[in-house]
Amino acid sequence: MKIVIFGLGITGLVNYAAYWNHRDTVVAYGEDPKEVLQVTRYPNPTWEVSLRKILSKTKAKKIITSKLEDLEGGNLFLFCEEPIYQEDGSLDVSSLEKDLMIAQQHCSKDDVYFVLRTLLPLGYTAKLRTRLPSSIHLIVVPSFLSSLPYSEETNPDRIVLGVEKEEDADVVIALRKREIQNHGVPVFVMDYASAELLPFVSLTFLRAKQNYANAVAMLCERYGADASKVLPSLGSDHRIGWSLLRVNGGYGEDHVNQALRGIQNQFEPAGQILETNQRRIDSFLETIHIAFNGDLKGKTIAIAGWPANEGNAKGAVAWWYAEKLVMAGANVVAYEPKETRPLDQVAFVSFAETFRAALASADALLILAPEDCFKQLSEERLLQAMPGRWIFDACQLYDSSYFHEFHYVAAGEKSSAIETA
Repeated sequence: MKIVIFGLGITGLVNYAAYWNHRDTVVAYGEDPKEVLQVTRYPNPTWEVSLRKILSKTKAKKIITSKLEDLEGGNLFLFCEEPIYQEDGSLDVSSLEKDLMIAQQHCSKDDVYFVLRTLLPLGYTAKLRTRLPSSIHLIVVPSFLSSLPYSEETNPDRIVLGVEKEEDADVVIALRKREIQNHGVPVFVMDYASAELLPFVSLTFLRAKQNYANAVAMLCERYGADASKVLPSLGSDHRIGWSLLRVNGGYGEDHVNQALRGIQNQFEPAGQILETNQRRIDSFLETIHIAFNGDLKGKTIAIAGWPANEGNAKGAVAWWYAEKLVMAGANVVAYEPKETRPLDQVAFVSFAETFRAALASADALLILAPEDCFKQLSEERLLQAMPGRWIFDACQLYDSSYFHEFHYVAAGEKSSAIETA
C-alpha cells in the first residue's frame, strides 16, 4: 500500500511519524519546497523530541516532498490540513478541496481510500460523498487537537471512524492494528455526522472543565476562599477527577477556542464557555488596575510566559492581557522560556532575551504560564532584578505567605495585598 499524507502542519507530520515503522510506502506532501526543507532540517523545537528525531531521519519508502509525481499511485490518502477559520468562525475548507482534487488526479485506479483527518464543518462529508466516484471510499477520522499530538497518535484514548459502510473501516483498523492490540485502544465506528460532531462536543467538554476551575477561582476571590484548597478536594471525587482542575489566567485564541467559536451558534454551551473565559481574563486584569488605583499609564508590566500556539502569538492568552494593558497606557515586556516565541507578530510588546532583562524596569510581574522556571522564583533575586513590588500570579504557583517584600496577588484567592496597598 502507498499512503499519501496531505499537510505538513503538526497533524500531518505526526501521522507521517506514526506510520514510520510500517512496511508501506509513506509520502507526506506539501506544495511549498521551503516548508519541506523546514520540517526536515529545522523542525519546530517545541515539538516532541520523538517526533523531531523521526523527521530528521531518512528511510527507504518514507518521503517528505513537494513533488506531485511522488504521489502517483497512492492507495490511501490522509487529509491532515490544520483547521483554518474564517472571520465568522466557520471552517475554511478551500485547502482541503484543493488537495482532494490533486489526490483524484494521482490516485490508484483500483479501490482508493480518502481519510479526512481534520476538523470538518458539520454536514460536509455527506455532501462530499455525493461528489466522489464510488471507487473512492470516504472515511472520517476526527482530530481532537491534543496538546501532545504525537503521543496521542501513537497511543490514543480511542480511534473514531466515520464511514458510509462498516467494512470501509477495516483498512484503517488494519493499519492501526499494533495500537489496538498492544494498548487495548477501543475503536468506535459510526456514521459521518456523528464523527464530524464528536470532536466539537469533546473539545467543548474539555474546555468547560478547564473553565470551571477558573469560575471556581473567581468565586473564591469574591468570598475569601482559596481555590488551591477547594479544587483538590473537588477533584478527589471519582465522578469528577483531578484532570484539568487548575487555575490559570484563561485561554487565548487557541485551536480549542477557535473550534468553540465555530460551533457556538449551534451549541449553546460553547458560547457560555467562551463568555466565562473572557470573564476570567477581564477579572484578573481588573485586579491589576485596582492595585495601581486605576492608572496604568507609564507603568511597565513584565509578562512571564507567552508560548506561541504553532507560531500563532494570538493563540496565547498573554496576547489578550498585553493588548488590554497597552490600551490602558502600560508598557509590556514579555519573556517566554521555551525555544520559540512570537517575535514579529506583536508590535505592541517588547520581548526580552532573559527573564532578568524582562524584569529590569518592571513595576509589576504578571505570571501567565506554570513553567518550572516561574515556580522557583527567589525573592532575594527578584528584589535585585525588579524595581516594582507587585506580583500577579494567574496560575496560583505560590502560597500566599511565600513572598514577604512583595505584594503578591494570586488568582483563586482573596488578596490582602490589594486591600492593604
